[in-house]
Amino acid sequence: MELTVRSGRQHVVVVVGGDVVARTAPTLRESLLRVLNTAPPYVILDIGRVDRVDSAGLAAITEAHRGARLLGGWLCLICPEQRTRDLLDQEVLPMIPRYSSVEQALTAERRGRSRYFGAGVTRRTSA
Repeated sequence: MELTVRSGRQHVVVVVGGDVVARTAPTLRESLLRVLNTAPPYVILDIGRVDRVDSAGLAAITEAHRGARLLGGWLCLICPEQRTRDLLDQEVLPMIPRYSSVEQALTAERRGRSRYFGAGVTRRTSA
């Protein structure tokens, strides 16, 4: 697994490549939690170069998302359309906003148009 961290003014972009599986998921989890504790808790996780993700990898991403929320921040995913469909098909990460590019994610957050958090978000509740 390859991991690159780029800090922006108010966010951090973490680019992940390779396999995010049981063997590498702990490294991703530790890296994301370290980023959340040392930078603004606004993380854009680019998984566009990821080849495989298993349940351990999904758990690491979900844990980082929860951590960001607990710190008053957010975590969103950047992934190509097919990878987005694959993650949605697994129905494991429905609570994490997904975008096709970093620019799209930042624009949505600035405008408060995020699907999960930000101004003007409507949450569905079941009756």
